[in-house]
Amino acid sequence: MKVNFTGSQARQEAVRPQQDESRQSKPEALPIFRWVLRIGIVLTLLGVGWFAWRSGRVHTYGVVCAQTHVVRSPVRGRIDAWYVAAGDRVRAGDVLCVVVGDGVRAELRQVEEELRANAATAEAGAPDGAPAATFAISQAGLELTRLQEVATIAQTRRDQVSRLVRLGAATAGDERSAASAANDATHRLDLARLEVARLERAANAAANAANARADGLQARITQLRRLAGPSEVRSPVDGVVADLPAGAGEVGDATVLATIAESGRLWIEAYPAATEIDRLRPDGRTVVHLPTGGTLTGTIAAGTPIEFPMPDALRDRLPRQPRGRRVRVDVPTDPGLALGMVVQVVLR
Repeated sequence: MKVNFTGSQARQEAVRPQQDESRQSKPEALPIFRWVLRIGIVLTLLGVGWFAWRSGRVHTYGVVCAQTHVVRSPVRGRIDAWYVAAGDRVRAGDVLCVVVGDGVRAELRQVEEELRANAATAEAGAPDGAPAATFAISQAGLELTRLQEVATIAQTRRDQVSRLVRLGAATAGDERSAASAANDATHRLDLARLEVARLERAANAAANAANARADGLQARITQLRRLAGPSEVRSPVDGVVADLPAGAGEVGDATVLATIAESGRLWIEAYPAATEIDRLRPDGRTVVHLPTGGTLTGTIAAGTPIEFPMPDALRDRLPRQPRGRRVRVDVPTDPGLALGMVVQVVLR
């Protein structure tokens, strides 16, 4: 018998024709184990690659944001009419609503009454209608004139006694008594002068304070008279009306009437889990999936993340995070973005 040693993958040449017929009638066995091994290796490599790709990304949700401006009520009153609704686009200077200052009129009457009372107080309290401070100054002036006369007489008496002492007609005790009386009169005269100066300063300060108060009340009256009528509340910037929290009815002074989202660049505030923050890097590439089906690419802004309260729009999406770490994602301008839209974000 002819023996031929060949490799496991080689086919031995047929020795007889019957061998060729036998091989052709018997199907060749498939290498099932080798195929299973190859498929397992391919699946393992795909799983490792998918895990590596997934582990380098953070999946979360975010909200589309923009620069907002708060518009407040100029007066206390009621909203007479609204000319915009949430979502409307406005230009700077457009009328948002009209506020009627019903409460301002009562304040106006109160301030006018206070101004009249202030003027009456400034004129009351002294004879002949003169202000009390002026009357006190005049009385102090009369006392000062009397003391000047007393001091002049005392000084003259002292000089006379001095001449009599030199002539021998008076004693040294008389001279000392006259000098003491003159000094006492001079001292009382100086005190009177200080009192007059003090009263004049006090009167000037009181007059300045009264005038300043009157000027302030008059300016307030002018302002209230202007606000008592209907006041038009206008938009400070071009943008979109994001919210109208005041609604209709009564409003207080400085009550928030509207929030205007300024037109221009929008961004996304994403809220990844705290355990995934360290995996992010500034300027990292992000992918934003819009609810409409489109996608955008953006970058993580420098200086983030920071801790920030979780928006209400994301509480259902991320229920385990009452507070999150906010990450700002800058994206290009796209017509598919709308303020307040919830989007899915993939961060790197």
